[in-house]
Formats: sequence, structure tokens, C-alpha cells
Amino acid sequence: MPAEGVRLDLDPAPLFEREGLEGEIEALLEPRVELPSGGHLLVEPVRTLIAIDVNSGRHDGRGTAPEQALAVNLEAAAEVPRQLRLRALSGLIVIDFLALPEGGPRRQVAAALRAGLKDDPEPTRVEAMAASGLVELTRRRGRPALHELLTGPCGIGGGGRVKDPATLAFEALRAVRREAAARPEAAVTLGAAPAVIAALETGPAAAARQALEARLGRPLALVNEVAAPGEPAEIVLET
Repeated sequence: MPAEGVRLDLDPAPLFEREGLEGEIEALLEPRVELPSGGHLLVEPVRTLIAIDVNSGRHDGRGTAPEQALAVNLEAAAEVPRQLRLRALSGLIVIDFLALPEGGPRRQVAAALRAGLKDDPEPTRVEAMAASGLVELTRRRGRPALHELLTGPCGIGGGGRVKDPATLAFEALRAVRREAAARPEAAVTLGAAPAVIAALETGPAAAARQALEARLGRPLALVNEVAAPGEPAEIVLET
């Protein structure tokens, strides 16, 4: 008997595509998070901490600059807890809010941040806001961060990250399923970096590839290509 809340999905359309999950996951791997006011967050995991920078939008003439800074900070204080949960970020987290005068405005932002963290399944300690606007959080690690699961070091200098071969392999299979549905008689060639091809030949991605080949009724031709780290696969359909 299936577990409560679990159902068999019989819809032929790919689940990730149907529910818009691909775009949601892509957004969670990007550092920039837009805020309603026109400001934005920059969420950047670095070696020893998670840095979250709050940036204001262009002043729209409504209210004073301090009032606008408070409005952006309140939006950020509501959004940061959501991003922590969705991205599964943990450890030391430093938020650089826009500078605010002492007293009420800082207390408002701190209260909004604590309210957003109240129902967080992972206990989080919040330090007082510094005069510069910095707030330090310490969040318990409950599961690996999303960027740890789906990306790896870029490997070309710097500290950037790119999607790992397994992630690219599964993305390629979803793309093949989508494109092959429109041309059911076409032969499919999938070209990608050797590491991505290897992921398609072994492990979970290989099982998914075999299931897709059975569904399509024909094999996929896998071709090693020269590609930059994180570069998506190239899919060619020929009749």
C-alpha cells in the first residue's frame, strides 16, 4: 500500500516540465534573488560561510532613502529564511543588510527575520545586527545543500561552481524525451563532455537512459565531445 501522500504519476508528460520544476531548480542555483521592491539578494556560498548581500533597487522617489532601505531590508528578512530552506543552506550565514539607524528600524528587521525562522525545521541562532547592517546566523545542517548535490567546482581557477556530470546527464535525458516526443521516428544523438557520457553509461543516469530507450523503442547514440565544464549536452535528431 502506498505511503500516505504518495501517488503513482501516470501522466505521460515529464513531471519536471509539467510542474515547472526545472526552472525552479535553475533559479535556486543562481546567486541572485529578486525582491518585490526592485532590490535583490546575492546568495553566495564561499569556503567557510554563506554570504548573503542585500542590494537596494533604484530609489523611486516614494519615501526617504532610509525608509526605502527599511522596506528592502524587511523584504529581505522575509525572503532569506525561505531561501535557506529551499537551498538547504547551513553553518555560518552572514547577511549584509542595508545600513539602518539604531533603534526601531533595526528591531523591525530583526523581528521579521526571527519570525521567518520561527517554523524552520533546522534550529537557527540569530546574533544581533551590527551597526554596519551585518547579521550572523548559525543554522544546523539537516541535509546537503542543493548546490552541493547538483554542482561541483568549476576547475578553471576561481571559486565558481558548475553543474556536475550527473546533473547534466539527467537534464539531457529530460531534453531528449521532450524533443523526441515531437519526432518519434528520428534517431537521437546525444553529444556531451566525456564525464557526462560516462554518467550516462554507469550509475543512476544509466538506468534512466535505459528506461528512456525502452520508452522510445530505440537506443541513444552517445558521442564524446570537447565541452567546457558545466556545458549542456547537444541533442541531434535525424530522420
